[in-house]
Order: sequence, then C-alpha cells, then structure tokens
Amino acid sequence: MYSQSLKLWHMLRVFLTTVLWREVEARQQMESLQGLCSLNVGDDNLRNQEKEAITVFMELSAAEEAFKKQKSRVNWLALGD
Repeated sequence: MYSQSLKLWHMLRVFLTTVLWREVEARQQMESLQGLCSLNVGDDNLRNQEKEAITVFMELSAAEEAFKKQKSRVNWLALGD
C-alpha cells in the first residue's frame, strides 16, 4: 500500500513539474513573440506563431489549474470540513 502511494505521488510530482516547466517555457515563447509582433506589425507569420504560442500556453495553464483543483479536492476530502 505504502509503495503504491509513493509511486503515485512520484508520478504526480513528475507530471506537475513537467507541466509547470512547459508552462514557463510557453509563457516565455509567447511573450517573446508578442514583443516581435509589436515591432513587426505587418508580419502575418509572426502573428500565426503568436496565436499558436497563446494556444499552447492556455492549454498548459488549464492543465495546471485542473491538477491543482483536483489536488485541493483530495486534500479537502482527506482533512474533512
């Protein structure tokens, strides 16, 4: 039982760390592209890259939020009211 819980905790920690790291990278990419877009207003290729970067960032942010919400729910159930 303890070993199984430890394995699950490790998997969750790796998942969250990976999602958080990818979210940081996506945010940096998005901000970089937004800066380039403000300098090159007419560049459609940059605009498309920016839209894609925003989509990736939003998906990763949603995954992180869902994970934290579920973790909070588990803690609440474990501790009770």
